[in-house]
Parts: sequence; C-alpha cells; structure tokens
Amino acid sequence: IVFADNGSVDRSLAQAEKKYANNDKVIFIRIPYNTGYPKGMNWGVQERLVKSKSEFFIPLNDDIIITDPDWIQKLLKPMHDPTVGITCCSLKTPSGRIQAGGMMRFNGLTMSYIRAPPLDKDDVVDFAAMAACMVRREVFVKIGGFDEKYTPFNSEENDFSLRTKYAGYIVYFIHDLV
Repeated sequence: IVFADNGSVDRSLAQAEKKYANNDKVIFIRIPYNTGYPKGMNWGVQERLVKSKSEFFIPLNDDIIITDPDWIQKLLKPMHDPTVGITCCSLKTPSGRIQAGGMMRFNGLTMSYIRAPPLDKDDVVDFAAMAACMVRREVFVKIGGFDEKYTPFNSEENDFSLRTKYAGYIVYFIHDLV
C-alpha cells in the first residue's frame, strides 16, 4: 500500500503514519505541495512499479469507502483476459447518485460524453471512473502513466483510458461492483 500525500495541510498523513508505523507493507510518500492528481498518482504508482513486480495496481482515491468485501477479486477476474487493461466499477456519491465511466464521441480534437454503461450487465467502455479501479502494470508502463498536463482540468481519467484503448487494451466495466 502506498499513501501518496499530495501536499495535505491537515493531520491525515501523520495519523496514517502512526496507525501503520509497524507495517512494512505500507509506504508513505510525502509530496511537499499539491501537484494535482495526475502527478501525485504517478509518484505513488511509480514508487511501487520500480520496487515491485506486481502485475496490477489499484489507484484508490482517499474519499472512497469500500462496501464489497470481494471488490479486489471482482476487479481482478476480467484481468485473466490479457487484452483487458483497466477494470472499473460504479461509484455512488453521498447523495446516492451513481457515477460510472462510459462511452465518448470523438470529434477531431474534442470529445463529448455519450452515455453511461448499462448498470445491469458488464460492458466494454471508452473510459473508466478511476477513483477505484484496477490497472494492468504493462498499461501504465506502455502509455507512460497519467498525463500531468491535465492538472487541474479533471480529464486525466478520460485521457488515461483513451490511451489505454489506443495501446490495444480494453476498458472493462463491472456492473455489480459499486
């Protein structure tokens, strides 16, 4: 587990460091200022990719609450197909609204959202909601991680997903994982 603290100003990192002080499976990266999501995520992922031979990683935002005890197994199952580069799920906001990846329309240099994936079946999608997903290591290496120029525009997950597709991999939505 890698905690990449992206310049937080509260005591959350100190609290996590204290809680996991005796756990050698937890690594803390203290980024001195808020670099934005893409760069912070790249620092955290590269810390483990350089030192590990893990085939997959899970970028997990700090505001995610895991509700399914089998969530990792559900994300992992489609990865048995080597063409799957990202597996993703739905996210439920505190108000109960469902967020998911979906399909995009490309028009030259622009893209527009077409639709969310069907919530009653698994589906191949154009982009993942990457706050809680699984990524194949070779995808991250092949496409070069998150594009840091998207800070602070919040399109990094769309870009990462699209570059994954252009590299020949599938973005796979798991309908029954929220």
